[in-house]
Amino acid sequence: MTSKKSQYFQTIARYYMELRGAPFFLSPKEMDLVDRWERKGIPLRVAIEGIKNAFDVRQKVSRSKKSIFSLSFSHPHVMKSFALYQERKVGGRSKPVMAETQRSKIMEAVKGFLNALPIQVAYLKQVYIQVRNILSKEDLDEKELEELEERIEGLIVQNADEEVMKCMKKEVKVEYELESGDEFNRILRIKLVKHTREKYKIPYVSSFYY
Repeated sequence: MTSKKSQYFQTIARYYMELRGAPFFLSPKEMDLVDRWERKGIPLRVAIEGIKNAFDVRQKVSRSKKSIFSLSFSHPHVMKSFALYQERKVGGRSKPVMAETQRSKIMEAVKGFLNALPIQVAYLKQVYIQVRNILSKEDLDEKELEELEERIEGLIVQNADEEVMKCMKKEVKVEYELESGDEFNRILRIKLVKHTREKYKIPYVSSFYY
């Protein structure tokens, strides 16, 4: 079972990958930074908000997506988001509220996926029905959606086609010169999930991506 610590790291790594558009290595300095954010008690949502703000700022000054930024560039933005979060918490408004536009976009994507569910990923049907039900609630709990995002990824990895898995492992070995280990498995998971989601148009269910 995935630990809370690895969920924090994996979610940030996954989100950062989506911004950059490809798997990547986090430097030891960047990995230490994520660990510091977690130890400081910065909520995952707040860290993601800071990273997004950093990305938006960098995009305005750089046209090259390949030279976006490192997580170190995101640190001041994450700390600013954390300070604002603490202010809201003091005022009794710390619970995040999903915008209706986000809810509508996720619901539309989920319904579209269920209506044209590819047989190859039929194992995801029940979890997406669960997502649809959560999105229909008046008092929506975003944490439930974040947990289901993890479950979706787990199911994708668990049900991965053997031939696809072999190809992904070969790519990781060639591209990153790795044979095994935690870094190998982390990159393999990212590539495998990304490949499957793109191939079968599997939508994200966390508001991070909308």
